Amino acid sequence: MTAAELIERLEDMNPDAEVRLTFQPSWPLVFTAAEVVTGAGECPDCDGEGAVPCPDCEGVTDPDHNCKRCGDDEMIECDRCTDIRNGYGDDAEAKIVYIAAGNHPDDSPYLPGDASRALGWR
Repeated sequence: MTAAELIERLEDMNPDAEVRLTFQPSWPLVFTAAEVVTGAGECPDCDGEGAVPCPDCEGVTDPDHNCKRCGDDEMIECDRCTDIRNGYGDDAEAKIVYIAAGNHPDDSPYLPGDASRALGWR
């Protein structure tokens, strides 16, 4: 499944619904979703936030990616980070999204029967 396919499946869901992860069809366990990351790590081309030196004067950019020195108000952003965020580029790990499991929900560590049957597990 790709991120786009997951987003498409989630579009019709309640945006306030809690996301949980489940595995092990023979004895289904459930976990909360704790974090979403890519395997790309830190970008060697910028500060990790997408800010790069201004191409006109090498000045530092502010959080909105505008140059603090020459006042260039064009969006100055790291091409590699932009590509990674948009799912393109040469970095294979950037094309993988990891959803980290958190803890078991408070009510039970087991997947409810209705959800298990909807998945075709029981």
